[in-house]
Amino acid sequence: LDEDSLDQEAVRFDVEPPDPEEGDPTGDQAALQKAVLLACGRYTSTHHLSVARPCPPRLVGALRLCFLGAEDITSLSAQGVDLECTALSSANDRMALHALLQLLNQMRDAYTGTMDDDSALLAAQPPLPFMLARIVRWRLQQKRVLDAAMQAAAAALGKIHAEEQAATA
Repeated sequence: LDEDSLDQEAVRFDVEPPDPEEGDPTGDQAALQKAVLLACGRYTSTHHLSVARPCPPRLVGALRLCFLGAEDITSLSAQGVDLECTALSSANDRMALHALLQLLNQMRDAYTGTMDDDSALLAAQPPLPFMLARIVRWRLQQKRVLDAAMQAAAAALGKIHAEEQAATA
């Protein structure tokens, strides 16, 4: 995918598996398997979020993969589970979505000011110089995408919580 062909509202999101737990003999093997699956397999490491696709299934699948244990990776292959469509467990799904929400919040916090502040800057008279206005518009679009992604991730977490509550009732 050519970066120049992306919608201006796209936010790039890169996924890396967490480092293995120190002292875990299966951790290094699992980390290697995850890295291979992200680099060469179905679950890519680079994703692009947009307002129309704030939480793409392939991103969720990649994050689910990152939080699988070594034994889960083996059963994933044996069962033929597609992590884009189905979580291996609600705990795995919850970990992946919590991590996504945390990372999205960090990305969003990196942008100063509010969307209203950016809109006011763009509406100011006299108008901003062309390049500055373009930067402010880009920042505003990034904030919109990140906010949409945070809402989608929070809604998915809420759905998991509701399903777990219904199962225990």
